[in-house]
Amino acid sequence: MSTKLFVIRHGSVEKDPALAPELWPLSDLGRAKTEELARQEDWTGVVKLYQSPERKAQETGTIISRITDIPLQPLDDLRDVCPLVSLSSGPRVVGEDSPFYLGENRKAATDRIVQCIHDLAHRHHGQSIAIISHARILALLYSHILGRKITLLEWLSVPLPGLSVIDVDQWRVERGFLSREITEFSK
Repeated sequence: MSTKLFVIRHGSVEKDPALAPELWPLSDLGRAKTEELARQEDWTGVVKLYQSPERKAQETGTIISRITDIPLQPLDDLRDVCPLVSLSSGPRVVGEDSPFYLGENRKAATDRIVQCIHDLAHRHHGQSIAIISHARILALLYSHILGRKITLLEWLSVPLPGLSVIDVDQWRVERGFLSREITEFSK
């Protein structure tokens, strides 16, 4: 039996300029759509949910765990990458080879998420697990799996919340975010 990874992007958020993005809560629509996703998906065999420590991912995970009875655990390596422009206060350092992210360059962020998935797959070999994370870090994961940088159109196509399934043993996307139509159109 192969190791399946359910990859979930958190639900839509309520943006609050007074808060750093990592503190934004889910919106009412985000909560409703997350409940819908949790009820409509077949979670058979999923033994554990891992979530980013950011509030929107925590809330998404709590909803899914409550509806599915799958245990939930926070995991720091699922955190998002920090964009160059942030509402967070305080100075940040830009990685020397990273024009896009603060504090962590593209390669370091990709290495982090890929190693995280490898570690989880090893720990849960032959089982299905789920992660709840963010579009930017998931874009780096999918770019790694596909062997190319995903396009802006592909990135924008990831719904809130969204779900994809990856066969981790073969590093193959079985279904989800990157639909064939969008991938072909964006080339």
